[in-house]
Amino acid sequence: MKGFITFLLVLLPVVIFSCSCGPPDFNFFNNIHKSHKFVFGVVVGYSDTITIRQLRTQVWYVNVLDTMGNPNTEIGNIAVVTGQDGLNCGESSVNYSQNDTMVFALTDGFYGTFGRDSFYLCGCGTHYLSFSSGEPDHLTILKLKDKIRGIITGVSITEEKDRIHVHPNPFQHNLYIKDRESLFGKIVLHTINGKEVIRFEGYLDRFSDLSLDFLPSGVYLLSIWTGHKKSRVTLVKQ
Repeated sequence: MKGFITFLLVLLPVVIFSCSCGPPDFNFFNNIHKSHKFVFGVVVGYSDTITIRQLRTQVWYVNVLDTMGNPNTEIGNIAVVTGQDGLNCGESSVNYSQNDTMVFALTDGFYGTFGRDSFYLCGCGTHYLSFSSGEPDHLTILKLKDKIRGIITGVSITEEKDRIHVHPNPFQHNLYIKDRESLFGKIVLHTINGKEVIRFEGYLDRFSDLSLDFLPSGVYLLSIWTGHKKSRVTLVKQ
């Protein structure tokens, strides 16, 4: 489980609050701070067969879409998250589904047998948040990063590229791209290894519907050029 595997989340299926730090806070944004490593990703697997320090541990495998705070992982890795000593206060009763898109506030791991790319949930309260990546009028990764940055630093940075909406993400068949103001000059899709797989050039409409049934499952990088900016989005094809 070394190398490309990154560590991500562990929850027990029953509600047990034996916390020495008081009642847990279930608001994700109330529990984050500068020391956290933030990992954004899609849940792709689950296991409850791993035991750590004689504690049965639930493990979630996550395809990394983006990061913040310099965690020791990369986009496209499969991250694995486990709880502190197998159980965290406030993080023991969450129901996840495969293909959920989530952000995790993690700390550096200490389970050496799982390799260098390991993290864990630590402390009382909720350190994860499920969201709809790229869906119109929902939290996107960019908006979440801006909100997190504002909370932990007191400075909010609203980026111009947030006007571009790309959804759904993850996608299966069609991908929809919309800019509120500008026509698209070029749209290019690469694999995570940098191989170009599709390119559209010319003055494309502000709303583009791309049929991508032919693509194999995996992680892709979408680059979009308009008249005044370039935006880049990490995508997952299911």
